[in-house]
Amino acid sequence: MKKHLIAAAVAGLIAAPAMAQVTVYGNVETGILNTDTDGKPSTTALASSVVNSSRLGFRGTEDLGGGLKAFFRLEQAVDLSTGRLGGQSTTSANMFDRGAEVGLEGSFGSIKVGKFDITNVEGIDNLSQIGNIGLFSGMDIGSDINHAIQYKSPSIGGFEVQIGTALKDGGVNETTSFYVGGKVAGIDLQVGTTSDKTAAGIERTQTAMGARYNFGPVAATVVYSMLETDGAGDRTQTIVSASAPLGDGLTVHGMVANFETKAFGSAKASETDKMAVALSKAFSSRTTGYLGYISTDVNGVETNELYLAVNHRF
Repeated sequence: MKKHLIAAAVAGLIAAPAMAQVTVYGNVETGILNTDTDGKPSTTALASSVVNSSRLGFRGTEDLGGGLKAFFRLEQAVDLSTGRLGGQSTTSANMFDRGAEVGLEGSFGSIKVGKFDITNVEGIDNLSQIGNIGLFSGMDIGSDINHAIQYKSPSIGGFEVQIGTALKDGGVNETTSFYVGGKVAGIDLQVGTTSDKTAAGIERTQTAMGARYNFGPVAATVVYSMLETDGAGDRTQTIVSASAPLGDGLTVHGMVANFETKAFGSAKASETDKMAVALSKAFSSRTTGYLGYISTDVNGVETNELYLAVNHRF
């Protein structure tokens, strides 16, 4: 009788779904940033997230059996130069401003709800070989959307499809987004579009596309996106970047980028040109040092920046 009970208990443990697995993860980066802008005094200060965004997060999964899993993610931005929650220039009003989501995944793909980038359209510009340095603000309308729902397909011929929307009755813009990404002949291709409509009826549409190819020692990326807004000039963004290993954990990075706003009505056209070079040193699989130079020209006003930083992932 005891043997039967022990056997039944062992069988129950084997058949039971695995316990939930929760992971604490994050990225911390801070360094010294020297900034010199035409007509202004030079400044030197601690800066956070110039290359990689600092964050603290919790994520977990639970095996529900039958090939079905539950998952969640809670993520908060952190400013390492001051220790406060949120970005360098603003303090976050929310506990998890970079994402708060829960969902299910299986052979059908996955579906999730909460606050997050509504699809990967928002992240296509992250194909850049030089992190946040290559990004321009004001282009990504699908970033960290509240009251969001997203479906992600399983891999289909090496490609993944994402469809997202936001529930406008939750007090956010009426938003829809579609994205597809995958590889063809070794080229990483991504394309997508996001549209939203404010309560005042103003419509915006962002279209983004990117491609990355590894030529051997050199990886090259091209990213292009356009934002069309009712009653405003169209915005375009172009980023061309490359990186190459030098040996002993050293990698050189380079980038040129252009951001342009077309003239509309009484509003004048605006153009920003950016160039950056950086050297990274991988001290380990988690810790990297950066030395970067960034030159930005906004309508003829030039800013030069020198950045020395350490980044650690955990």
